[in-house]
Amino acid sequence: MASKNLIVFMVVVVFYLNLRTDFTSVQAFSFYRNRDCSENGEWCYTHEECCNRNCRMVCRQCLPDDWWCDDDAECCSGFCNDNNCVSATFNL
Repeated sequence: MASKNLIVFMVVVVFYLNLRTDFTSVQAFSFYRNRDCSENGEWCYTHEECCNRNCRMVCRQCLPDDWWCDDDAECCSGFCNDNNCVSATFNL
């Protein structure tokens, strides 16, 4: 019985540490979330990388509500860019 409880405890601890690590890494950096670039939802690390991949970008500070760039041209237009867009905003 004690060994079963220990296993359950270890699984919970590992799960918690994994969640905490993911949350910390998301909070520490600015990311552009690729929705259409790949099947597994890759991360873009820069505005240029997002534009080069011809994908949508989430602009979280361009408007009061979340604003989606609908195409690559809009994404690269300067309306949604490094200066007025995402700055460590993804709380998944």
